[in-house]
Amino acid sequence: MSWVDLRSTPSRQKQRRKVREEADGDWRMADGQRSIAASSLAISYSPYASLPFALSLLEDFPMPPKLVRVGIAVVEHADRYLVGVRGPTGPLAGYDEFPGGKCIAHETPSACAVRECKEETNLSIIVTQPLYHRRFEYSHATVDLSFYLSVPEFPEADLTPTPPFRWVDLRELCGLRFPDANQEVVSLLWDRAQRREEEQRWA
Repeated sequence: MSWVDLRSTPSRQKQRRKVREEADGDWRMADGQRSIAASSLAISYSPYASLPFALSLLEDFPMPPKLVRVGIAVVEHADRYLVGVRGPTGPLAGYDEFPGGKCIAHETPSACAVRECKEETNLSIIVTQPLYHRRFEYSHATVDLSFYLSVPEFPEADLTPTPPFRWVDLRELCGLRFPDANQEVVSLLWDRAQRREEEQRWA
């Protein structure tokens, strides 16, 4: 009996050619560009071919906007409120504002309000209650504003704030030029004062 090399039989050679043809159909290399055929979808691979594909993915699955959390202190003492003025440059230049700013990593908005007030006015405060919350959606970021009603930590101490911050009464507060979100807070403070007067009248 003689052994037959199956690798050299016509049927085996035909089968090998078929496998190579199928492989060549699935994976082609020409002019430095490779293409993979997967079912009816072909994805091109070249130094620049993947860029449009990546951009299309960004359009289909856009990254969520950055979340910027802001803590703001509405400090009240002896029927007056602590208010400052924005600088001459930057967004909302010259507008009036309450002390506050952006939260740092792992900081709550209320802790941020306390820290920012100390940094901006040199006054230590205690948060007494949440007052107002609002979120603004922009294309580049989502800005989350949290306002907290606060009081001085040491009311008997010298409460002169660092300029440009100052103490104003409610009537003056209502006449100041605030950003839109702060205007809502001023309205809340006015309504709160009216309720107090009414309660005292009926007491």
